[in-house]
This record gives sequence, structure tokens and C-alpha cells, in this order.
Amino acid sequence: MAVLPIVGLSRNTLEIPQVALRQVSNEVDVNDAGLMEHVKHLVEDMFETMYSTPWGGVGLAAPQVGVLLRIAIVDADRYADKLKSEKREPFVMINPEIVEMSEAKESDREACLSLSYWAGKVERARNVRVRFYNHAANLIELNAEGYLARVIQHEIDHLDGKLYADRIGDFTKLFSNTLPSVKEKDVVITRLYKEKSSD
Repeated sequence: MAVLPIVGLSRNTLEIPQVALRQVSNEVDVNDAGLMEHVKHLVEDMFETMYSTPWGGVGLAAPQVGVLLRIAIVDADRYADKLKSEKREPFVMINPEIVEMSEAKESDREACLSLSYWAGKVERARNVRVRFYNHAANLIELNAEGYLARVIQHEIDHLDGKLYADRIGDFTKLFSNTLPSVKEKDVVITRLYKEKSSD
């Protein structure tokens, strides 16, 4: 496993179109065994990268490490132990598609590992139903609400070349991100590959 460099933008360069963060990612052919082997290693590196950041990331999309494939990882319950809530295992979304979203919306703070010194209030659907392939090329359908739904929408935006800041519109409304550094405990990445074929 390796820690990959994260593609970053500043508030002053959000509109630069040629970087990976501003391009639409390509679908993954989940029937291509060679490609899926590459995806497996990429995903391991993505988890290692996310967990190594001082910003406490809970999701990472492949374009954030310069790879234009429709792959994202999610660990929205990364700090569930601190909240004394039930923890969901981290998971991979390959070719994710939101098939339904609630009309009910809510606004909350978002930040991004690619825009690490800024944060902003973003309105998102409160509930979503998302369909995707997991690392074993099994088709999954997941109903998500609240914070998990927000993280999923944020990561899928990355695959479409969008940043949370685009949903704010006025980039001057971004504010300084003062999240403290996080020392992450050791993470056993192999647990990901024991993921059940359905949630």
C-alpha cells in the first residue's frame, strides 16, 4: 500500500478546468479482471491515503488522487466509536448512481481533502438511494440518510467534476477550516475485502 498525493485546489483556483477534479470520470468495466485487480490496489492505496491525512477525511474519490475512474471510498462512521454509535464498515463504490433522492433537504458544514483549508455550508438531499458495484463486482443498493447520504453525494459529485464549493456558488462564502489534526489509529484495510455482498 502507498500514500498517494492528493490533487488540491485553493479557493482562488476552483475554476481551473484541466485538473482531474474538474473532469468527468470514466466508468469502470467491472467484468475486466485485469482492471479490477488494478482497482483493488488503487482502493487499498486510497484508504491508506485517506487515513493518513491530518484532516480526518471520511471519503475519497479517485479523481482526488488523479485517477479518472468512477471509484470512491466511504468511511462516514469513522468516528462512530467516539459518538458511541453503531459503526458501519468502510466501503467502496464503483460506478455509483443515485437512483432516488428525497425532496427533503438539509444544510450542513462540508470540507474536502482537496480543498483542505476551507469549509462551507452545503444543502443536500436528506435521504438517497444509491446503486453501485463493490470491490467484488457485486451490485449493491443502499439507502442512506443524514450524514452518510451527505458523504455519498459529496463523493459522487467528485466523479462528475464538481466540488462542494460549486453548490455554494459564491466562493467568498467559504470559511477557514479549523478542524484539529487527527491521529488515526491503525486501520486493517483487509477488512474491506470481507465486505458482505449486500448491506
